[in-house]
Amino acid sequence: MAQRGALLLAVFLVSTLVSISEPKANANPSELYYDDGSFDIGWSDFHPIAAAVRFSPPSQFWRIEAIKLHGACYLRGEDTNFVLEIWDEKLNAVYHAGLSLYSTFEGKNSTLDWHTIEVPDLLVAGGFYVVVAPCLTLDGPQLWISVDDDPPVDNESFLVDVSAHKLIGALGSKGSIVGDFMVRVVGGPAPAPPELRLTSLDFSKEKTFLHFGLSRGNVLSANASLLLADGEEEACEVAIEGASAFSVITNGSGVLNVCVTTDIGTVGASLELGCDLRSQYRELESEFSIFRVEAEAMSSRVEELKRENIMLRESLNATSLNAAYLLKDVKQLNQSIAIRDREIEGLRGTCNALAVGFAATASLLLILVLLRVRAKWRI
Repeated sequence: MAQRGALLLAVFLVSTLVSISEPKANANPSELYYDDGSFDIGWSDFHPIAAAVRFSPPSQFWRIEAIKLHGACYLRGEDTNFVLEIWDEKLNAVYHAGLSLYSTFEGKNSTLDWHTIEVPDLLVAGGFYVVVAPCLTLDGPQLWISVDDDPPVDNESFLVDVSAHKLIGALGSKGSIVGDFMVRVVGGPAPAPPELRLTSLDFSKEKTFLHFGLSRGNVLSANASLLLADGEEEACEVAIEGASAFSVITNGSGVLNVCVTTDIGTVGASLELGCDLRSQYRELESEFSIFRVEAEAMSSRVEELKRENIMLRESLNATSLNAAYLLKDVKQLNQSIAIRDREIEGLRGTCNALAVGFAATASLLLILVLLRVRAKWRI
């Protein structure tokens, strides 16, 4: 990294010494800055490495009207873009612009000077970062950013990964390069910005629908773009859905940058749409289809069980009725048995009496027979 930086610096210094004198920069009272206005070193790097300067405005809410960049751009070959972003304190982009080098530096080819880049009255709360990615190429136009290395160094300049939104190094007394990036902010105090919120998220097979809302204020216009992993940028469809709501429609993945102009000022936000978001949606949709089929089968089975339950209940009711009849019959049978038992007891008594009478009669007859036989024997 140090060797590459030294090589880039050498190329820049050679080009500068050949054709450019070194002017002094002047400060404006409405500007936020750390440099002393004098150029000392030139810096550039390949995408996604970017220069970042952290600002802490004197007011809680600040309006950014323009960014002033000291440096030089060598216009040659095919036009390319460089990236300008504003990050909040959590390193989330609230403003993104991919700007043509030829359009931005037209008429100032190889001019080492202050260059002003207009920003649409962006409202920010608290501290923020101004991020510039030169997107250096070896055979195309080259943007170099000036560094002021005169003490004191404010330690508010950093190297960042503009794609990953990460700090990867610092300029300053403890960094590999000592100094402050010559980047300034033109603006002033502002009212509290409206909060931009993602309210809901919808999917179809081909598109993602992101719905946004403002905490206050009216939407005048809105635009959105999807920043891909390779640095390319795709415009997204935006639909205004009322005074304070709008939706963004996209079919890709990457970092979505949203910028909204309101009657209060401009606010922005960014969020990452993962590369597997849509594939996960398709998987969920497939699983949902399976679950729906299973649910329909289960619903059919439930209806069948309901019918069986009704039949079983009817059968149980019939069985209960039959059981009641049977209990009644059993009661009647028990009563009949009791009557028969009493009749049997009566018959048993009668039989016993008859048996006694029969025995007595038999005994009497036997006595009579014996007496008659005895009489015959006497004759």
